[in-house]
Amino acid sequence: MIFEVFCGTGGVGKTSLSLARAIQLAETLETVILTIDPSERLKSFIETNNNKNLKIKIFNPELTFKNLLKNKNKESNRLLGIIMQKNSGMNELLAYIEIDQLISAGPQAFILDTPPSKHFSDFINIDKRVLRFYSNQMIRALSSSKKSILGSIIKKGVDTLLSSLKKLTGPNFVDEFLNTVEIILDLEEEFSTAKEIKKDYFNSKGSIFYLVTNAEHSKFKESEEIFSKELKNIKSNKFVIINKSSEGLIEIKKTFKQDEKNLLNSFTEKEDNLKKLISKKYRDYLIFPEILGHNKDYVLELSKNWDEYELYD
Repeated sequence: MIFEVFCGTGGVGKTSLSLARAIQLAETLETVILTIDPSERLKSFIETNNNKNLKIKIFNPELTFKNLLKNKNKESNRLLGIIMQKNSGMNELLAYIEIDQLISAGPQAFILDTPPSKHFSDFINIDKRVLRFYSNQMIRALSSSKKSILGSIIKKGVDTLLSSLKKLTGPNFVDEFLNTVEIILDLEEEFSTAKEIKKDYFNSKGSIFYLVTNAEHSKFKESEEIFSKELKNIKSNKFVIINKSSEGLIEIKKTFKQDEKNLLNSFTEKEDNLKKLISKKYRDYLIFPEILGHNKDYVLELSKNWDEYELYD
């Protein structure tokens, strides 16, 4: 199965490029794209998509968690609702569960549009956070199944703490808190999916990670540092994509007014500097020209540019 991951800061065209790639692959392969960072262009394309080979999914953490609880015959509560709020840290974990469910359906190609760079570290390292949480003896002590001597000692201390907390907050909060912990502990197997996904797909030599950037954004160095640091031990292939390149405007430059030509020249200079910066660390980079268009036409035109690149032997 083809497995490709798109990374980058907001505004560089990451989601549009990932959708364009999915469209191109769907010409011959059953393809699924999951976006954790949806754009209006993607939502617009979903409404008109009639390609049976292409399945587009916008990540919905609330729905994923609701289905997860349903499969476990569990009900949500107020604290779980707070934990599930946006940027709580649980969204990244639920994204892996969604990835696993979509892959289980057996697509021939899977495209993942990740959160912007500032959340990419949290997303890529979620398996480590899961391991730390479930190996925490204090958390385990909240479960009555703990039988070891050390566990009994910790459990006794926790019970004392909860007893004091109950006097302060009343019994309802403590009961709700314990119910929340019990549910999360019961979901250990499902949440451990993140580790397996990283091992089987993220860390596969047959997978590809793309870092998307363009000359308009000055955050390449910052996002590249995150990209290279977090993927340092990942075996997957890695490419940088320069999107919205000025190369797409060269042919129509003669129709520009002088101030527009000056602006294009300045942009081209920035792009040349970006290419030099990329070349210091990467042997190759992919270039996608600026396309003048909107919504569906834009993405369809962008998908044709993927035909220029042979990324698999």
